Amino acid sequence: MPCVGNQIVEGIIAGDEAVWNNVYREYKPKLFAICKSYLGYSRICEDLIQDTWLDFITHFVEFSFEKGIAPILYQIMRNNCRDYLRRESTVKYISLTGFNDREGQYYNMDISDAGMIWDAYKPKRKKRNG
Repeated sequence: MPCVGNQIVEGIIAGDEAVWNNVYREYKPKLFAICKSYLGYSRICEDLIQDTWLDFITHFVEFSFEKGIAPILYQIMRNNCRDYLRRESTVKYISLTGFNDREGQYYNMDISDAGMIWDAYKPKRKKRNG
């Protein structure tokens, strides 16, 4: 049976393992859903969920629990997802022999594939009338 309101906060402060386990079981699926909605895939979600719990524990005394634990956990999860996407969005190099998709699957390309990719992404020129 889940704890409510201040019982959760007091249980965590007291180091009650049963309260912590209940909180973890209750919020983990929602945190996973938030992560998957941001990333579109689930491979890295477990790591980001662990980072969320670590951030929650690390900064526990700084939080105001007026609205409960859920909004705090969800905001930490969203911030961790945004940080992850920001870190991963920088392009380090472009390979003409292959690429990795978001799931880490590597695809080989031959030179004709590279040409098609260039055609798809090269700057478009405006046509002149007459």
